[in-house]
Amino acid sequence: MRTRALGRTGLQVSEVGFGCWAIGGTSYGPTRDEESLEALETAFGRGVNFFDTADTYGHGHSEELLAKFLKGKPRGKVILATKVGWDFYHGGSKKNFDPDYIRFACGESLKRLGIETIDLYQLHNPSLALIQRGETVGVLEGLRKEGKIRFIGISVHQ
Repeated sequence: MRTRALGRTGLQVSEVGFGCWAIGGTSYGPTRDEESLEALETAFGRGVNFFDTADTYGHGHSEELLAKFLKGKPRGKVILATKVGWDFYHGGSKKNFDPDYIRFACGESLKRLGIETIDLYQLHNPSLALIQRGETVGVLEGLRKEGKIRFIGISVHQ
């Protein structure tokens, strides 16, 4: 598997990444955890080192499966990206980029993933206006300085 630099992060990621939306089990129909874990292992065994999820995928279930997959693997061999911005914790699911919410959601993702630092923490489909205002940069920089995240990104859906 070939790798390439991820932006200016210095991270070397596999050219093929593993998107973990489906293994959350809520958006694409029912899934079996055993098959999802087997798919993660197969991808890793074939050189995939970049795994992308979001806290909202299966309301955290995708992150929980990634934690099981990570057990016993050297942390430096897997690059994890997750996202924040869809608040499912407070009934329903709505966009929420409030700094207090981002800090809370990051802590919940870290717990579910069973790690101390998220490699790439992304805003999940924010509006262009939010990006231009830069409202969330402060809290993300704070999380980075605290060692909870390494790099900041934005994931947009067109």
